[in-house]
Amino acid sequence: MMPRFYLSLRLMVVVVAGGLSACSAPLSTLPEAALEQKAQAGDAQAQYVLAGKLSARGEYGRALALMKQVASQSAASDASRSTRADAARQAGDGYYSGLGEPRNEPLARQWWTRASSLGDAQASMNLAGHCQAEHGTSPVADCISQFEKAAQQGNAEAQLMLARWYQTQPEGEKTALSWLQKAAAQEEPAALALLARCYETGNGVDKAPDIARRDYRQAAALGNPEAQRWLAEHSEGTEILMWYQKAAQGGDVAAQRWLAQAYLSGNGVAQNQTEGMLWLKRAVDKGDARAQYLYSQYQSTDEMRLHWLTMSAKGGDLKSAHALAGWYEKQGDEAHARSAWQQLAARGDAEGRYHYGDMLRLGLGGPHDYTQAFMQYRLSAMAGNRMAQYRAGMMSQDGLGLPRNRIQAYAWYSLAATENAKDAVDALNVLEALLKPDEIKAAQKLAREWSLRIAQDQNEVAR
Repeated sequence: MMPRFYLSLRLMVVVVAGGLSACSAPLSTLPEAALEQKAQAGDAQAQYVLAGKLSARGEYGRALALMKQVASQSAASDASRSTRADAARQAGDGYYSGLGEPRNEPLARQWWTRASSLGDAQASMNLAGHCQAEHGTSPVADCISQFEKAAQQGNAEAQLMLARWYQTQPEGEKTALSWLQKAAAQEEPAALALLARCYETGNGVDKAPDIARRDYRQAAALGNPEAQRWLAEHSEGTEILMWYQKAAQGGDVAAQRWLAQAYLSGNGVAQNQTEGMLWLKRAVDKGDARAQYLYSQYQSTDEMRLHWLTMSAKGGDLKSAHALAGWYEKQGDEAHARSAWQQLAARGDAEGRYHYGDMLRLGLGGPHDYTQAFMQYRLSAMAGNRMAQYRAGMMSQDGLGLPRNRIQAYAWYSLAATENAKDAVDALNVLEALLKPDEIKAAQKLAREWSLRIAQDQNEVAR
């Protein structure tokens, strides 16, 4: 099946009621026998209305045949362009869903193409979705022209897709915003939520907190889970729980995780272990890495705790990755611990780099590598890790992994001693007795430069 996100097929059972709005009142109120006579006499509008009545009671075969007749009429017929377009789309829907005829995707595409050429936006979107289904979940260039046709015909979902696609393209921000605004104007819930985010952050528009809140609230009222969670995060009193519940019921995993923690801890709600685990399991089943970490804490066996920690770490949760590496260390499994810290180091995690440096320096879980160990310590130290600064000082003083350099060692010890760490303070005092005044001055200058750089980097990360 095509992803529903890209192909919102309105099956004949459902859509015919919408098509009836195009019918004239006299036809729609005629007795069915009279309607049959008009349809058999070639009245295309009567055929269209009759097809709707037949479909409503499950006579899909005759309904499909009549819709095809209507769709095949020329512009000179008594059926309007919009009626012929809708009939062609419904014929495509029938073939796609296998209602009235065996399922036949090529024929479905043929009828959708006809409907699209007659201006039916949903048929154009169906074709775009069919194209996209072959490429995954994000819009691709091969399908953009079809999405654009659907969007230009007024399909809000296509407009949203284009907005998301143009956001990924160089210099596509203005075009993305334009399509987003069009979709939001049609009250497309996800588009409203994204536009609210733009007004909240000032991304592409002037910051406007009042407009942002208005759009979030509208999106939430239309059932958008992300907007509902935003309202929960920005509400007070009983509204907090109400919006979290709505967002969680709509499938938002962060809201499900919040409810789980609230019920399990009794924070803001009556403590309820069963309810808490129910919401936690929902988030776990959706692959939420943080939920998997929390779930690991409630397992009764080491085997299951390790399983969910591993799953969570693979999903990118840093807390789980740290816990997993620590688990292996406690078990004395140096090879797995080294691998776990190495993976964290590769992600740029300061603590991971420090511990991986230790494994390399001490030869735990693998061979010694002083050069690589110092590099890991240095990277961690420049991220503000005090123990890594101390280790970098040690290796600089002893010449392990780099040429011996007592000035750099003093600078590293100075940074590490900022929080009065005893080992760093002792090392600094010992080294100071060995250095000349001008060397100490140079080392102190270097320490100030490094400290300033570390503070700047941390400020950028905080932003």
